[in-house]
Amino acid sequence: MLSAIDPTEAIGCDVAFVAVPSGHSQAIVASLVGKVGLIVDLGADFRLKDPAAYEQWYHFTHQQPELLAEAVAEVAHESPPAERVRSVRRARLTRFRTTASEHCRSRAMSS
Repeated sequence: MLSAIDPTEAIGCDVAFVAVPSGHSQAIVASLVGKVGLIVDLGADFRLKDPAAYEQWYHFTHQQPELLAEAVAEVAHESPPAERVRSVRRARLTRFRTTASEHCRSRAMSS
């Protein structure tokens, strides 16, 4: 069970990582926007740009569609390092599309 999160405890932090089950990070992320430098959502709540797609893929209605446009996709490991840094520096919210296992699998296949 998720407990209440007090966003005032994060004020001034450079980065906040949100790692909760799908459908639960939307309210948490919304409460952190503007209070921390960068929010990294490790779940699926900001993975897609189209709010309508969440019903199809995750079976929930996205409650923070205005933040979807702001969420920067994680910069793929194939991207040049300088591009990764520039992308994250510009972002307030970043989302991850690939899991660690997918990353490990792709690295193993390229070896």
